[in-house]
Amino acid sequence: MGEQKKKKVYDIPLDLLYPRQCPFCQRIAGYGRLICSDCEKEVPYLEEPFCMKCGKPFSIEEEAKEYCRDCQLHKRSFIRNYGLLRYESKVKKSIYAFKYANKREYADWYAKELVKRYGALWKSFQIDGIIPVPVHKKKRRQRGYNQAEILGRKLGELSEIPCISKGLVRTVDTTPQKELDNKQRYKNLKSAFSIGNIPEEVHIVLLVDDIYTTGATMEACSSLLLEQTTIEKVYACSISVGNGL
Repeated sequence: MGEQKKKKVYDIPLDLLYPRQCPFCQRIAGYGRLICSDCEKEVPYLEEPFCMKCGKPFSIEEEAKEYCRDCQLHKRSFIRNYGLLRYESKVKKSIYAFKYANKREYADWYAKELVKRYGALWKSFQIDGIIPVPVHKKKRRQRGYNQAEILGRKLGELSEIPCISKGLVRTVDTTPQKELDNKQRYKNLKSAFSIGNIPEEVHIVLLVDDIYTTGATMEACSSLLLEQTTIEKVYACSISVGNGL
């Protein structure tokens, strides 16, 4: 009788034992779901018009342009950044929880939606490696994980592209980017990264981060990869794209 009870417990789907929280409202998403039905109807996806380089939404005055002001003024070594969500209130809260409150499971929904939107395109680019933007070991110890690596691994599983989690190393624990202006951000990150372990046969990569704002982090990482490895092309993706503030 005891064994029968154990079997019944083990047969219960994990979603019932450990219900999923919606990444936006934090309520129970529902059996077999990664997002609740209410929030699913109001997801703030990035929609055109946006910058064809970084994915940043255009203002009404910029709509006729191909590139935003930042991308016209600053060098972009990556070919293009592919974003999923607008950086607004509910998205900020979701990514904050993913990044600082151990809500690693949110990566499942983020990755699923990114692959749904861009997976076929990335496959056509013949991307052969996913490289997460690294965090400094001090921050990793504090959080217990690197959110970009969690996302990169999930993207790798869904797209069947190897995730090279140690491809880049954060060597300098820089000042938080949000406290700096554009010029300071680029200077702050210039020597903050180094090359880790990247197979020589990898030539086209997808650089992954949680938020794209000024592009300073993506530029620092992509330029380093192109200058110091066998990599020939760098594409990028992020959960959300903000206005750079």
